[in-house]
Amino acid sequence: MRVLVFADRHQEATPRGSGNHVAVQHEAQRAEHPHFRHRAGPSENGAHALGEILNNDSLAPAQLLGEVTRQLKIGTWISSIHMRRCYVCAQAASLIARCNWGRMILGLGVSRQPVNAALGVNMQSPTVALRRYATEVAGWLRGEGPVTHLPQEPAPVPVPLYLAAMTSPMVELAGELADGVMPFMWSAAGDTE
Repeated sequence: MRVLVFADRHQEATPRGSGNHVAVQHEAQRAEHPHFRHRAGPSENGAHALGEILNNDSLAPAQLLGEVTRQLKIGTWISSIHMRRCYVCAQAASLIARCNWGRMILGLGVSRQPVNAALGVNMQSPTVALRRYATEVAGWLRGEGPVTHLPQEPAPVPVPLYLAAMTSPMVELAGELADGVMPFMWSAAGDTE
């Protein structure tokens, strides 16, 4: 399986501006070519990583990438749990998965302390916060939750949920709650343990 991951963080020096979404879409189209040589990214296991070109959240670019590709899975690396409510995150991921024929992988994480501090986010207990958020998002994706102005329905196509992990407790959390883990800042030796 080939996966295209949109990284919602600074990895490369890239130009910013209103036309950058076109560059991201072009790179996604290139990634579908069978002879595409991917850039070094968070993982060397078949995932193709695009650095942040749009100064944006991860869900909107995931939709942009899905619109111009037909084969690649589109994943967020990461969608910060501090930037949107659980319900909104689940509904956006469900819509993207439906529009892109089930090719959406929702990667959740707590982001990085400097980013969160600049945005006024308190990171007192990241593992507890990620547990609560991931549990609620998964529930909304299953159609659970209180009736709002409409009854809740499960996502029409599955949305795999992955959790970002830098520490053993986060890896254990991913093993307990998620469909996969997104290692961050792991050594090559740590990948095999």
